[in-house]
Amino acid sequence: MRRSGQALLEGCGNDVLLATFDRLWTDSELARRWSTVHTPDRDGAAEPRAIEEAALARDADGAAELLCRHVSRTVAALPRTKKGS
Repeated sequence: MRRSGQALLEGCGNDVLLATFDRLWTDSELARRWSTVHTPDRDGAAEPRAIEEAALARDADGAAELLCRHVSRTVAALPRTKKGS
């Protein structure tokens, strides 16, 4: 999944974007792992695969919608903290 995301961005030729992607991927690994533990019924491979397929089909709106849904579901599974804690 990381490779497919990186491959989608490599075509832009923007080294800053690629480096940012790499940092964000590493930083988001904790969120992905936490989400997997707390939403075991989720198919962790299907969502990124659908995003990739939409992107390869040049369906930017569909890929963006799938990505937003994927991120939102992941964030929803993260623990909440109270302000000031």
